[in-house]
Amino acid sequence: MNLTRSQQAFAIGQRSFNSELDNQDVVLAQEKRKLKRKQRLFEARYRALSITAETQSSLSAAYDALASLATIAGIEDRFPKSWRGEEVKRLAQVLDAQSSRASTA
Repeated sequence: MNLTRSQQAFAIGQRSFNSELDNQDVVLAQEKRKLKRKQRLFEARYRALSITAETQSSLSAAYDALASLATIAGIEDRFPKSWRGEEVKRLAQVLDAQSSRASTA
């Protein structure tokens, strides 16, 4: 079956157009995978930060309980107030660094 020049040109153009659409589908699928991966990383970071906040709250409550017991036992000088703030901050920094590493992994 012989095709006219215009039919051949149309067929070539159609194949080229279909090929371009296929390429765009591949690019879109890659972008979708990248966005899904970023979404999972953000969700993991949010969970890690949430856990960090809960941990800080728990540590603060635990220290308050220890400080109360120390006061009752008369050994409050072993639990200076400055220790609490510095220790909680240091632990928060460590937990935040760990969550940052987890979210970039």
